Amino acid sequence: MNSRVRSTLGTRLSLAMVWIVAASCHLDASTKNRCSSSADCVSGSVCAIGECHASASNSGPSGAAVASVGPVVSCDSTTGPSACGSTDGGMTCFQASSLGGSDFCATACDPSNAQSYPTNVECVESGALLYRCHPNSSSSAAADCPTGLNCYRTSLVQDQGVCIQMPVCSQDSDCLDNSLNSCVASVIRSLSPLAGLLQLDHLNCVHRYCMAQRSECPATEGCLGTQFSDPADICVPNCDSHLRCPPDYSCARNTLSLGSPALCLPGIPGERCDGNNCVIGSCEDTGARFSVCTTACSTTADCSVFDSTTAAYVCVSGATQSVCVTSRPYNGSNCEGQTDCNGDAGEFCSFVGGDGFPQTGHGDCRTPCNSDRTCAPLGGVPRGCLGDAGGCYPGILGIPCADATECIAPLQCLADAQESDVTAYHSRICTVPCGGDGGGDSSGDGQCTILAQRGYCAAGSCRIVRPSDQPCQRDAECASQQCNQATMKCI
Repeated sequence: MNSRVRSTLGTRLSLAMVWIVAASCHLDASTKNRCSSSADCVSGSVCAIGECHASASNSGPSGAAVASVGPVVSCDSTTGPSACGSTDGGMTCFQASSLGGSDFCATACDPSNAQSYPTNVECVESGALLYRCHPNSSSSAAADCPTGLNCYRTSLVQDQGVCIQMPVCSQDSDCLDNSLNSCVASVIRSLSPLAGLLQLDHLNCVHRYCMAQRSECPATEGCLGTQFSDPADICVPNCDSHLRCPPDYSCARNTLSLGSPALCLPGIPGERCDGNNCVIGSCEDTGARFSVCTTACSTTADCSVFDSTTAAYVCVSGATQSVCVTSRPYNGSNCEGQTDCNGDAGEFCSFVGGDGFPQTGHGDCRTPCNSDRTCAPLGGVPRGCLGDAGGCYPGILGIPCADATECIAPLQCLADAQESDVTAYHSRICTVPCGGDGGGDSSGDGQCTILAQRGYCAAGSCRIVRPSDQPCQRDAECASQQCNQATMKCI
């Protein structure tokens, strides 16, 4: 066989093997060789699961060869770098168990250079090269993924996904694991008015109502609602040892939020994020020392499409453009003490809640008020002053203010008839009028849910509802909507 024929045949064989997936594969038994690293293999092969495997001709920029197609090889991500039989970085164990699947071997890649890889693969944050898929192409779980892998959707508006060894769902009945009792699609449908316009298939199963039912999450997950004032009461993956998360999630803990739990935040609009992990919009710099999943806007009306009963979105000036945000990420990153906060940015750890009462569970990193008890906006979000112990806080319902610039519209900075059991930092609060027409306070309660913050009417203006064990006169004053008439405290 002459050299030209050999070259042509070699090229065809190589192209036939370039089905790039996040899995190792086996050659015919006669060509297997034992190895401990890729250095033990012939040129063009990589070491995985203790054996040399042929690789495709196009490698990623980091030099990691792309494995050829074959059966999915399972692994245990808890055993460290050698989980896939290679210690030189050629292969990695992708932690699909954090999405309710099974860990499997994938070609290692460099996320910092993700754009340089072939267009039919994606280098995800954990450093695994996953084959791209198109969930809209088929109603089957696999869509156009190789055998043994299912297509996991990474965008709720575009036809994008990655192939992972995991079950996927579009409704709760697709979730057969008792510990994962609900499909993310159902969570979104219950919270988002956009649900009817979104692609809610090929998503992951989750354990829901962990906070409300005080139920335990799977071993590799944590309860989102116990750590954050988040509307989604679900278990989410824990960040890995490198503070990385699976696709569609970003780790809450980073160099600017050292006190936050190592939980993965879902990439929904308004949530803090890193990298390319947003299921709607993109991860944009807010100018407030963190980024959120968001879309561009001109006015707050552009953002109202995202509004729900638990979150309201406003248009603010971000680092480079105006973006839709909620006030929640501006409360401050979690902290247990001062060392968790960014002292260079003047932050301190506050345990005063936005309602003015002591906050339990964790503190928030905030900046001090100015000497005149005023606060400058943060990332375009107006802020009021909760006093020396509370610092600056987003100008939501009930927050003390000096003038209207400290309140998030449509809230106004109005004179406050102080309630005797609430500390006064200013004589004005961010609120709107309520009651009127000769009715009492209770007749105005229905006017006091503003910017998705539930309030009650008192002395003609709306106030934020109170936490448990705080004084109350009637149910509407309490976050629980229950005032114990024996103790006159919120349940």
